[in-house]
Amino acid sequence: MKKWLLLLLTLLLFAVSSCDMTLATLVSGYAPPVFVLDESGSQNIGEDLEYTAGTGSEIIIDASKSYDPDKQPFVISWELTVPGGSSSALDTTTGKVVSFTPDIAGTYTVTATLSNYNMGSEQTISGDIQ
Repeated sequence: MKKWLLLLLTLLLFAVSSCDMTLATLVSGYAPPVFVLDESGSQNIGEDLEYTAGTGSEIIIDASKSYDPDKQPFVISWELTVPGGSSSALDTTTGKVVSFTPDIAGTYTVTATLSNYNMGSEQTISGDIQ
């Protein structure tokens, strides 16, 4: 009786560990969302994802052509790093299109974080404002 119980527990443990390994394999098989700059909707951004503009020039970043290779829904969150003394801010921190207007000279860096249910990716866009 003890041998049968031990055998049953061993088989059950093996079955559970196999399910976990299969689940881990499925999850790791997903690809992260891909950032694509829509140049037609962007303003003052080059295809190298750098911008050069003067203070007071609006910077528009359009990521509406971004996609998830696995057709999973995803979100884009944005963050703006500004030089000391600047009060510039993004018009929104979510969505596929954001903009800001640099108010002083210096380096401004925008980070887009794309994430779906399984994984994420980041894209950095930066430039010097004269």
